[in-house]
Amino acid sequence: MMDDNATMMNSDSTMMGNDSTMMGNNTKMMKNNPTMYACPMHPEVQGKLNDKCPKCGMKLTVPVPKTAEKSNK
Repeated sequence: MMDDNATMMNSDSTMMGNDSTMMGNNTKMMKNNPTMYACPMHPEVQGKLNDKCPKCGMKLTVPVPKTAEKSNK
């Protein structure tokens, strides 16, 4: 019976190792610093990709350079 428990614990620790690896990959995907996009007609309006510009209704599609994002905040 002791051998079965040891085998089960080894399996559990292997699964935990896989879970932590998956968490590491998800953490990279869920960055707090998403790419910002601007309106082609109103570059001062920024938001997420395909959000609508409140001034003209166009989709935000122009990527905002990282340096410009920081200077606007």
